[in-house]
Amino acid sequence: MSRGTLLRRLAGAGVAVAAATAFMPVAPAQADNVLTFSQDELERLCAGETVNNFAIAGDCTFKPQSQGAEYNIWRAYGGEVSNCAPDARGDLTQRRDMSESVTETWSVGGRISINIKDKVSIEAGSEYSRSRTETVTVADTIVANPGYKNHATKGVRHVDQYGEIEVPVRTYEHQGGDGYLPTVEYHYITDVTRRVPVEGAEDATGQDHVSCGSDFRVGEGWEVYLPPGATP
Repeated sequence: MSRGTLLRRLAGAGVAVAAATAFMPVAPAQADNVLTFSQDELERLCAGETVNNFAIAGDCTFKPQSQGAEYNIWRAYGGEVSNCAPDARGDLTQRRDMSESVTETWSVGGRISINIKDKVSIEAGSEYSRSRTETVTVADTIVANPGYKNHATKGVRHVDQYGEIEVPVRTYEHQGGDGYLPTVEYHYITDVTRRVPVEGAEDATGQDHVSCGSDFRVGEGWEVYLPPGATP
């Protein structure tokens, strides 16, 4: 029911329109009897904001429709060991022991969205529903020969899922007179990509030992995407 129709019925029932508008949500855009929200407004609702007096009624839920093949994202960890001094004669050895978390990422229409990722549940029973964050552990001895530099690398298994996010919006249906029934309308954020580390997959381990005049194959801050089994 559109807000205009609801107010006309309230007025016809002898209820003051001014009083009704004090508590009725105002939709940002509305076709006849249908609430509509922009994708940005739905993201804001999922992030816990109130939009034009509307709020969500429960969790937003990602519903995967398809997914790609698993692959590894290679990154450098722990900083480089550089043995590039002109008078370097012996190997330079350093130990790297560290861990860090790799979390899922979300994009909507190719645009990275960081506001909703911790607010969205994953549809029960879907593959990778439990994969949210994985811990990457580096425990390696890094050796750089004279005239070389080196650093530790890890390939962490990921998969991309494609689908939509269901947004339950709380609204109210006029029941006649001054009666209203709380109800829920479902709206959808479309063109969603969820990139998720695969729970329990074994990380690929490597080192990037290159001459001092060369670029690393996996530079600091880079991400290199390769199929499982392939190395940079």
